[in-house]
Amino acid sequence: MARGTVMGVCATAIDDGVEIVRDQEADKQSAAFKFKLMETVNADPMLQACDLKVVNAYLRFLKWPKKTSWVPSARLRAMTGLCESTIAKSRRRLCEVGIFREFRMRGNVKVFIVQNPREDVVREHIELLAENNRDREADRRKMRRLLSNVTAKTIGTKTECPDDF
Repeated sequence: MARGTVMGVCATAIDDGVEIVRDQEADKQSAAFKFKLMETVNADPMLQACDLKVVNAYLRFLKWPKKTSWVPSARLRAMTGLCESTIAKSRRRLCEVGIFREFRMRGNVKVFIVQNPREDVVREHIELLAENNRDREADRRKMRRLLSNVTAKTIGTKTECPDDF
């Protein structure tokens, strides 16, 4: 049984025919997971901007479907532009919220299981913020209309002062 890749499609030759196994579905699932995780980390009020950089670096080396990833410190510093202490704090924060879970050690590098447990919580947070922003904007427009009406009426009732006043 021979195995090869032709134009991004994994193919396995069996006797006379060829069975084509499409990796496209796995690629779609992996991409969807990565995109949703980046959205979650970006909008999570418990996380910081540097956490998104660290997650993006780990997602670059994510093994699918195991969802495991490891990045050596030197490469992580190079990819994120962050110092070692900031990276350590970020990893700790990501573990605390459940996005990273320590899996094992690979040499002297930690291997993490990457998860997205806060997706629903953060989505609700986004909806609440959006609703709050809509309400604030509506109040601001209402106040602007009231002020413009008051200003228009006040200007219309003023008497002009003589020039020599």
